[in-house]
Amino acid sequence: MKKLILLMFLLLSTLSFTVSNVVRKISVTGNSEREVMPDMAKISFSINTKKNSLSLATKDSNDKLEKFKSDLNKKKINISSLETLSFYSTKTKENISEEEIFRQDSSSKVPTSYNINLTFSILNTEFDKISSLINISEDMLKSVKKDYETNSFYFSLNEIDSNADKAMNNIFKKFDIIKRELISQGIQENNIILNNYNIKENYENSKIKEKDVFVVVHNFTLELKDLKKLNELISIADDNSINIEGSIQFDISDKEKIQSEMYNEAFSQSKNKATSILKSSGMTLYSPLVVSEDINFQQKMIDRIDENWQVNSEISLQGGTSMAPTSFSDKKRSITIDYTPKPIKLSQNISVLYEIK
Repeated sequence: MKKLILLMFLLLSTLSFTVSNVVRKISVTGNSEREVMPDMAKISFSINTKKNSLSLATKDSNDKLEKFKSDLNKKKINISSLETLSFYSTKTKENISEEEIFRQDSSSKVPTSYNINLTFSILNTEFDKISSLINISEDMLKSVKKDYETNSFYFSLNEIDSNADKAMNNIFKKFDIIKRELISQGIQENNIILNNYNIKENYENSKIKEKDVFVVVHNFTLELKDLKKLNELISIADDNSINIEGSIQFDISDKEKIQSEMYNEAFSQSKNKATSILKSSGMTLYSPLVVSEDINFQQKMIDRIDENWQVNSEISLQGGTSMAPTSFSDKKRSITIDYTPKPIKLSQNISVLYEIK
């Protein structure tokens, strides 16, 4: 009997302890949203220079930057925030033009061969009168075209030789052979028209040659705190052949203050929600157990508290929201960049877990 009474006492004690440790809680969310016009911008620039030597390419890059800074100072645009992101050089190959070959090597001005192209036409004729010509002259003719409106044919002859006079004589010999054949087919001589011929000089050094070139790239950013000067800044960069890289990042100078206000607004909203919900229940809202910017975090904490009632939290109503500067740019930046600032949308969400009794 004593054992039975002892067991009942232990059971009642356990139930009493369990009930006394039940933590009633309510979870609510708060939200604050604003659209704020930006008042500052960060622009990324790139200077690209290419020269035959690294020293010249570097000097050209530095000169461009100094000229850019000087022009900005003249327009009273602050350059103290100018920051270099990267500065590097690469060595590459580039084809040498024929004109440059001439400048580098005077001996290359002597042609090694001559290519002569001669074109002539046959007016007002039918194909059957020139069919035999094609058969006997296929090694001479390089192209044949017909103009259906005038019922005429156009021919092209080519000749190449190391001697210009010999090449010229050979191509006119070909033309004479073809002309005699055409006349024998009943084509009138005045319908055989020599249209044009041209001579191309070939040089041994005209084959593709390459040279070493050095490319210097200087990437830097500049923070502009007066957006009224944005278009002027872009114009100066363009005048100095300095490219804008990527998008322009518009931002708000007092964003931390605004975010702190929004945090407090969201917290007040969550408290008002909880008070409204408990209004008809007769229960009292106590201090918050957890405040989180992770909306899904509330259920995780409910589960955690149910498992182990030990929650240590520090609540700061000043907020520590971390929002990256909003970046506005045209998605097709390879074509154009949108330089017009738009309102930046700020959003603050919080989840608050309150104890209620």
